[in-house]
Amino acid sequence: MDDRTDIGPSPSQAPVPANQLRQELEAVAIEAAARAKKARNLGRVWRVSYILLGMPATVLAATAGALALASSTARLPAAYLALAAAAFAAAATFLRSDARELHNHKLKSAWRIVEADARLALVREGFASEDESFADLVKLHDQRKAIFIGQAITLL
Repeated sequence: MDDRTDIGPSPSQAPVPANQLRQELEAVAIEAAARAKKARNLGRVWRVSYILLGMPATVLAATAGALALASSTARLPAAYLALAAAAFAAAATFLRSDARELHNHKLKSAWRIVEADARLALVREGFASEDESFADLVKLHDQRKAIFIGQAITLL
């Protein structure tokens, strides 16, 4: 029993009929577009979380510093504000929102390249031989595998 996920045909398989090649190319293009959109949306989520954690930390730290310097009676509220600022900063550091946003941006770009290559292969498919179309499909599946491997390595 083959327990691997469906990653498409391997180069050693015999070429498949043209209509099946076209369906595979269309499926890759649709999948790549959907994954690019998901990566874009996740990137936006991480950008917002970065701002929502970073901005209060900055404002609270500045306010705590100003209160502490303003009067000796305001030192206790300033200490609480400093603790809150530290909590926001720690959460931002722990979540690594900026790194996750960048990762999703790169992921979106990688999927857009796969989508563009798939759409180009679809256009070319009308003029190319079955062997050339099959080679295009194998290349696209190799690109998909590279993205998946890159994601796995990034998550380790």
